Amino acid sequence: MNACLMKSSLNRFLTGPAIAAALFSLPTLAADLTWNSSNPANTVWTTAGVWNGPATWTNGDTATFNASATVNIGASISQTGITIASGQTLTLNNTATVKITGAGTISGNLTKTSNSNLLLSHSGGFNGTLGINGQWVILGSTATDPTGQTSNQTKVNITSGGLILGSAYNGGSATIGELSGAGSVRADWQDGGTNNHRRLIVDQSTNTTFSGTFNAGSSGRGLHLTKSGSGTLTVSNNAALTSAADGLRDIAVNGGTLKITGSTGSNSPLNNIAGTSLAISSGATFEAANTTSGIPTGIAKAISGSGTFLRSAAGNLVISGEAANSGFSGTWKSTAGTFGFLSETSMGGSSGVTLDGGGLFMNANGAGISSSKTITLGAGGGFFDGSTAWSQTWSAKITGDGGFTKRSGMLLTIDNPDNDYTGSTTIQAGTLKLGHADAIATSSQIIVGASTTLDVSAVSWTLGTTQILSGSGNIVGPATIAGTHSPGSSPGTQSFSNGLNYADSSTLLWELTDNTTGSRGTTFDAINLTGGALTITPGATIDLSFGGSVDFLNAFWSTPQEWLVINLSGSATAADSNLFTIGTITGGSNYDAGLGSFSILRQPGSNTADSLYLAWTPIPEPASALLGAIGFLIILRRRR
Repeated sequence: MNACLMKSSLNRFLTGPAIAAALFSLPTLAADLTWNSSNPANTVWTTAGVWNGPATWTNGDTATFNASATVNIGASISQTGITIASGQTLTLNNTATVKITGAGTISGNLTKTSNSNLLLSHSGGFNGTLGINGQWVILGSTATDPTGQTSNQTKVNITSGGLILGSAYNGGSATIGELSGAGSVRADWQDGGTNNHRRLIVDQSTNTTFSGTFNAGSSGRGLHLTKSGSGTLTVSNNAALTSAADGLRDIAVNGGTLKITGSTGSNSPLNNIAGTSLAISSGATFEAANTTSGIPTGIAKAISGSGTFLRSAAGNLVISGEAANSGFSGTWKSTAGTFGFLSETSMGGSSGVTLDGGGLFMNANGAGISSSKTITLGAGGGFFDGSTAWSQTWSAKITGDGGFTKRSGMLLTIDNPDNDYTGSTTIQAGTLKLGHADAIATSSQIIVGASTTLDVSAVSWTLGTTQILSGSGNIVGPATIAGTHSPGSSPGTQSFSNGLNYADSSTLLWELTDNTTGSRGTTFDAINLTGGALTITPGATIDLSFGGSVDFLNAFWSTPQEWLVINLSGSATAADSNLFTIGTITGGSNYDAGLGSFSILRQPGSNTADSLYLAWTPIPEPASALLGAIGFLIILRRRR
């Protein structure tokens, strides 16, 4: 290993016993180290490879390390440059607190170890990686110290201990170019100074993770955090954003992404310090990726800016800033988990919410969304939640190519006639009510899940010619089918309570999964009409689909069969005697028109009205037909 330490006297700073006590130790051989000095005594080494004097560091000296080394500094020094060669590391293993001052720049990788503090109070910056592995590195420890010890060229990695913004930064800011590791970042130091808050600016273009904590100092010295640069800073520790009531205060995201993956606690600076803010600039993203409902009382910080607030992990996240969020004109976006807003006011000046795999709920009974907002559904779709006992009306325009899924038990009314989303509409729980007939007019498929309700009673609703209606739930109110009706969920039973009208463009898709007429709604599709009239317009068709277990050579198909397709019960009536036209026949095995034929019958079902049945009439085999004919002739001859 080659290690070269070049030392040149530029200025005179410290004299006397304090500097004479300066101690450097390198685990290298004496021949590996050269001092560039007129004092030949500076090349004195012990046999153990430890430099222990009698040379002293002189005010304004510079040092260059061409190989990795471990150095013990016994006293404070002033320098005009410390350079560590690329790929090498200078380790400072101080036995007591020391301070580095001067106008020089520290370049390269420097790591502080041991249980003593290192005070960086020089003004020339730090171009390289600052590693902290024990106790504290304090920037600008006194109010009279200069600032500028670090810049966006300084990468800070903390293993233990941490970084402190000292009194020189009262009311000011320190910039670093990267933050990673664990430990702590805090605003504090023991020399007094003022109690102003201090700001750490992380201006990084790389992606790193910090699992440590941000902490307040004593006497109300709070810490602000700014994320700038194009990279992503991920804060992963559950406690990283949790501190005393005057801890991490204002958060600003000016560039790239500030991502929170830890579950923040009830004392989170996102919700516990009045008068503080979260500002997200245009093009920047604040990403809440905590995987539980870890912000139980919501984010009460005043949110502002025109960037993106992204929700990207499971769990509910409540935004409760109310009027304080009026300065936010950016985008609320959820790709996982659920956004909750205390009211529409909590959305601020934003035009609405984008959902691409995430969800939305309004966190109060009766809370709604006005038509001034837009809900955009990405390819991943959106989920809509709320307490079972609640009733809400959303008038926001719903747009995009994703699907709309209602998954809570509450009554949700949507009434914007300009909704133009093209994905499916799925009701997994509760009731979805249409306040306008066109509220779901462009949705490709309406799936009414088991034990759920699509309420169209307030409108004159028609399923469009390109739409599909499926599922095993209930449709309340008169329904006209102009598209495809595929009841059940392979198969299942769907119920209507106030009239069912099949237009001439409609198709009823009926499914049978086995060779049986039993288990209505389980082995074959079924429709129940409990009120209103059944109307079938000439031209309406029924397509038959058979599952893999259906085999037309099975003995079952050798005899006539009937399936109750639409059962009229209660106050339901038949408005006409029209029948569906048999359309396509697909699936099953060994189907051949020569085996028999399907037809539609009208006959009483659960009441006196004519329900609708599908009938199968087999065609006898030739031998059977011939025997039948012969038998008929014999009987006829005997009669003669």
